[in-house]
Amino acid sequence: MSAFGIIKLLTDQILSGLNLALAAQPETSGIPVPHNPTSEGPGTMLAASPPKQGFSIWPYRITRDEFVSNEPLRPIGPSLLQIPPLKVDVWYLCTPLTGNIEYDVLLLEKAHQYFYDLGSAAVGNDTVTVTFETPGSEELYRVWSALDTPYALSSIFVARYVEIDSARSQIPAGRVIERYDRYVQMAST
Repeated sequence: MSAFGIIKLLTDQILSGLNLALAAQPETSGIPVPHNPTSEGPGTMLAASPPKQGFSIWPYRITRDEFVSNEPLRPIGPSLLQIPPLKVDVWYLCTPLTGNIEYDVLLLEKAHQYFYDLGSAAVGNDTVTVTFETPGSEELYRVWSALDTPYALSSIFVARYVEIDSARSQIPAGRVIERYDRYVQMAST
């Protein structure tokens, strides 16, 4: 079961893990502009005066996981049921904003390598799978139009099976505990 704040914990783990991966790679650790990952959105970074440089790993969308919804209540005793957690997917827009396309490509390539090697990751008591997504041009157009900024080199990753626990952890169950069979002779017609 995951504690409240699981999406923030997941984002923090992604940022710190990617920061360590960037620091361990000589080609990316030597980039002379700020490249530490941040969860600040690229639109906010570019709108600042002067525009901020860095590596945006921005959680921009949270959707219900359509493949594991409608789970049944879980029995936790003869008279109690537990409400299953809400399973969501967290979509991240990864955008390097260094002002140098060569540095941007290196940072994005390292992010791809990091997420590919990460596969399934433990976040709290849960296991989350991070995958690379290839959205269509319409999806990218909608994202960048909503940011009201020109398109920048970016990729989208999805953290799947993130569980948000219900605040109603237990509900009483009117369950059948004993059953008696009774047979009656039916009159023949």
